[in-house]
Amino acid sequence: TATVKIGSSTRLTPLFYYQHDHNFGGNGGFLPLYGTLLPSPTGLKIKRSTNLDDPKTEFLRNQWAAGYDFEQRFGRGFAFHSNTKYSWYDEKTPVGIYSGGGFINTTDPTLPSYYRTLQQYNFTYAEKVKSFGTDNRFDAKVRTGAISHKLLAGIDYRDVKNNAAFAFLFLNQPQIDVFDPVYQENLVTRPGFPSPYNQQKLKQTGLYAQDQMAIGQ
Repeated sequence: TATVKIGSSTRLTPLFYYQHDHNFGGNGGFLPLYGTLLPSPTGLKIKRSTNLDDPKTEFLRNQWAAGYDFEQRFGRGFAFHSNTKYSWYDEKTPVGIYSGGGFINTTDPTLPSYYRTLQQYNFTYAEKVKSFGTDNRFDAKVRTGAISHKLLAGIDYRDVKNNAAFAFLFLNQPQIDVFDPVYQENLVTRPGFPSPYNQQKLKQTGLYAQDQMAIGQ
């Protein structure tokens, strides 16, 4: 950001930001109750550093915004302010393989899966948000006898569009051993985003006015 002074009574501050994120490996998934908060019948404990999300899990996000802050002063306590911003947000999880649901075997200690094996799922998600907002107002400071006034009146407007979709797959195979995780290379991991989740449009216009009055102190 940088503020430009146009004469002694006019200021303009352009605003802009951009952010890009592209990460692999997820954030740890959902660990089971036994072996973390509660002791496991096997005596094994899950390390705090355990991350069972598949290394192919992918998160991609781009977002940016542009706008300005404008001020024009006319003297004698009278001024005009304008703030406007346009923003764009685009998020995708094209691969979201994680574990959850607790251990699949908590009853048969003769099987190697006993308090070791977790179910896996693939949750993919995509969301786009476009937003425009503007606020424009006049300010004034006046006196009427012993009363001082801080007046403002303005109009604000918002226009937001939000679209999101997802897919959820229950992966029978492979399941994963929490203490010796093995990740499959040939897993079908990109089902797309076939299920709409949110399709929202918002338009809002507001009018406002305020008189803040003071008498003496």
